[in-house]
Amino acid sequence: MIDKRFRAVDHSGDLAVEAWGADELEALANASLGLVAQLVPLDTIEEREQFPLWIADEDVDRRMIAYLNEIIYLISARRWLPCSVKYMTNCNSKDCNELQVVLGGEPLDPTRHELKYDVKAVTYHGFRVTKETGMVKIYFVCDL
Repeated sequence: MIDKRFRAVDHSGDLAVEAWGADELEALANASLGLVAQLVPLDTIEEREQFPLWIADEDVDRRMIAYLNEIIYLISARRWLPCSVKYMTNCNSKDCNELQVVLGGEPLDPTRHELKYDVKAVTYHGFRVTKETGMVKIYFVCDL
């Protein structure tokens, strides 16, 4: 029985994270929190605001990577730290290839938050989504 939602994975030179959930959306939500947790302890982030994201791409893997890269953009450029995924939905049909997310979090406060790494991007190399009995796992590598 796995009681955690994500974990850091040893990787030479870069940052790797594995996350899991009952389905792709839960695994992706946990992947984004796993990414943030590698940079700032989640328990230091307060849920003061909500931030909506909308990611469109026909390819599901590219959409997931784009979402994770949006998390990096929020942290590094907008200086905003997510600590929860309030809402996530995915439609993948002929007319709709969108991921809609609402994150909870707060602006980065340098007096309380110190970023451990300067992450450039989630790479396509090594990205994988695997399905096992009752579980979806997402593995990704972040370029430092």
